[in-house]
Amino acid sequence: MTPQQLLSSTFGHPAFRGPQEDIVRHVTHGGDALVLMPTGGGKSLCYQLPALLREGTAIVISPLIALMQDQVESLQAAGVAATFINSTLSREEQNRRYRDFIEGRAALLYVAPERFANARFVAGLRAAGETYDGWFDAGFWEEEVARCGATRNLKIDRPIDDAVPPDRFPQDPRPGPSR
Repeated sequence: MTPQQLLSSTFGHPAFRGPQEDIVRHVTHGGDALVLMPTGGGKSLCYQLPALLREGTAIVISPLIALMQDQVESLQAAGVAATFINSTLSREEQNRRYRDFIEGRAALLYVAPERFANARFVAGLRAAGETYDGWFDAGFWEEEVARCGATRNLKIDRPIDDAVPPDRFPQDPRPGPSR
């Protein structure tokens, strides 16, 4: 399926807007992208389409719980196997969703940045043999992964950050994002 076909059949959009098509093609073919668009500009499609077009699963890192819940609800309404894990869920529900992700029943898994400070989460990713290409090699994430006892060989497939500018964080952010 082409990006245009998926855009139309899954999301109901007749055409890409602005640079979306170029970004989607670039990321689908393994490229990295930093996409800055205004709210409502179509950033989400720039990572959702490549995640669905490529083999495997994708982890979407989203700092705001309301945003991840809204994204997942929209994707599910469009027939996409997406889920989230965050602190609003019981431990049993978190475990069920994590198993669904590991066993390939979810194409996209939305998590908060501090989820990577959870040793169980990181160990599960390592045990599942997920692959990544250098995303944890430096900075904050390397420190977080090292802190929870994982090695630099941790592998994750297509991590994606749906970032929110620091000035848009809530007044009392969770410990992880304030770092």
